[in-house]
Amino acid sequence: MENRVEAARRSIVAEREEMKKNAPKLTKKLLQGVEYEEDFPVKLANGDVGLLTIRAMAEGELVSVFSDMGLERLGNLGQNTELSVEDYDFFWSVVSASSGLPKELIKRTFAMGESSIVGQRILEISGFGANSGEQVEKFPSQ
Repeated sequence: MENRVEAARRSIVAEREEMKKNAPKLTKKLLQGVEYEEDFPVKLANGDVGLLTIRAMAEGELVSVFSDMGLERLGNLGQNTELSVEDYDFFWSVVSASSGLPKELIKRTFAMGESSIVGQRILEISGFGANSGEQVEKFPSQ
């Protein structure tokens, strides 16, 4: 019987082979021009709704946010349904890094829970956890 690690490895290899068929060769010029942005609706504390331009974040940017938060291991995301104070601080950091808005402005203007919704979308468009099919709701305790 095949173990889970070997099955996961085979799945990744098969997925990468399929991706290889349609992927262009990466060049410096191509890498500089593939930034993805989208306008995402955000509920504000005053009841208004606005569109916030968010962008996908690269691996190094996300790792920097994780590192700045003191997260060394991410574990299984989406296991809990309640957000901790640290989770909100993490999502404020992700939204700030993606949108360019200062964290303090996000804290003062977003309606309760909006930073986690926007942050989850940023992680999704950045490819973080995209294959797991789980919504990021809680970061594990350190």
